[in-house]
Amino acid sequence: MIGDESFYHLKLAKDIVNYGYINPGSYDFTIRTAHLEVGLEYLIAWTSILIGTGVENSAKLLFLLLGIGSLLLGYLIIKQLKGKEGLLSLFVIVISPSFIYLFSVINKFAVPMFLLVLSLYIYLKKRKLFFLPLLLMPLFSINFFIFVISSIILTLIYFRIKKILF
Repeated sequence: MIGDESFYHLKLAKDIVNYGYINPGSYDFTIRTAHLEVGLEYLIAWTSILIGTGVENSAKLLFLLLGIGSLLLGYLIIKQLKGKEGLLSLFVIVISPSFIYLFSVINKFAVPMFLLVLSLYIYLKKRKLFFLPLLLMPLFSINFFIFVISSIILTLIYFRIKKILF
C-alpha cells in the first residue's frame, strides 16, 4: 500500500468488518472525512466479508476488478463510437501512469471513475437512466461528483449557446 490514504481506508474498513460501523474515536486521522465519504470503506468491508479474506487482499482484488471493468467498458464505448483503433487506445490507457496509479493504489477516485465510465456506456447504449451511477458518486468522492456535475452543466450551457448563436 502506498501513502497514508490507503492505510486510512483500510483501517476504516477493518473497523466495519470488526465492529459493524466506523468508530471515529479510534484513530486520530479518521476525523477528516469519516462522516462524509464512507462508500469506499464499506465497499472494501463488504468485499472482505463476501470473499472471506482480509481487507488488504479484498481491496487489491476490488481495485483489480474495477480496473478491468473500466477497461472493458472503455473498449465497449470505443466500439459503440465505431472507433477503429479501439485495442490500440486501450493499450495506451493501460500503460499510462495515471491508470496504473488509479487502480493499483487504494484511493477514493477509482470507484467514481468506474461509475463515470459506466454512466457514459449506459448513456451511449440506452440514453435513459445514465444518471443512476452518478448518484452513487458522493458516497465515494464529493469533489469528483461536483466536478462531473459541473462539467455536465457547462457542456449543456455550451451547446445551448452554440445552438442559439449558430
